Amino acid sequence: MIYATTIFIRNGLLMRCIDYEGDHDAVARHMAAQPGVQEVERKLKPYLNAPRDTGTVEGFVRTFKSSMLRCVTQLAVPR
Repeated sequence: MIYATTIFIRNGLLMRCIDYEGDHDAVARHMAAQPGVQEVERKLKPYLNAPRDTGTVEGFVRTFKSSMLRCVTQLAVPR
């Protein structure tokens, strides 16, 4: 389940923050199939320094996995 997603972009660097519960691969596959996510990906292309293969589910999942950042610390409040 995805609770929230936010995209930041500056000088060709893109950062997407996603608050979710569940399997990481399932979240990536779900997002890849969403028309809204596909539209955002199309609109972001001109602003990126390096091209990304997000036009297919497989390409989106591969890009999603290779772009993960290591969690250093996390603070959560009860829902």
